Amino acid sequence: MNTVFLLPAGAAAGVTQAVFAAPMDTVNMQMWEKRGSGARLSLFSEFRTAVRTKGFRILYQHFPLTLFRDCVGLGLFFTTFEVGKRLTVSDHPRFFLQNGLAVLFSGALAGLAHQAVFHPVDILKRSLILDLTQRGVPSPPFSQMWPLFKELVIRKRGFRYLFRGYLLSMTKAMPPAALAFLVYEATSNPKEVFPSDKVGG
Repeated sequence: MNTVFLLPAGAAAGVTQAVFAAPMDTVNMQMWEKRGSGARLSLFSEFRTAVRTKGFRILYQHFPLTLFRDCVGLGLFFTTFEVGKRLTVSDHPRFFLQNGLAVLFSGALAGLAHQAVFHPVDILKRSLILDLTQRGVPSPPFSQMWPLFKELVIRKRGFRYLFRGYLLSMTKAMPPAALAFLVYEATSNPKEVFPSDKVGG
């Protein structure tokens, strides 16, 4: 695939993910709001209660944030991996594991790029929803989040607040991404990742 199309292709994958992830995000946030209440919570019961009491549209009330997170996040994720692989994988590696290590490195960078978007957006969502809930506005609509974003992030806490805990998220995301891409590449194109007949060529 031409490098120009990598980011749009990843973003398209992000749109698909967002359609399915948004309802789960909404239900998870509602469960998070109720933490400490002592009530027994389950994903299925919260999903059913949300649809029954507020309608199906409630599941997509924060869809713009989820869409941004997944489109940009997955766009960077796949683009970073593909560009990294094209720059580091060799047709004639000097040793047997060279291309395998290159794929691992590219996958780790992809995980890093993905978390650079995924982590701050999740911090933002939790902070805004928690603040609005404390003000007596449970399950706030998306339209109320922009004014609060300007108040909490731009004026008070600064953008560094959105990256609180980013190092931990990065540490958790990079190894799985690296291994996932290695397994995928090794099974789909083993002769490129472990080209024993081309080593030293």
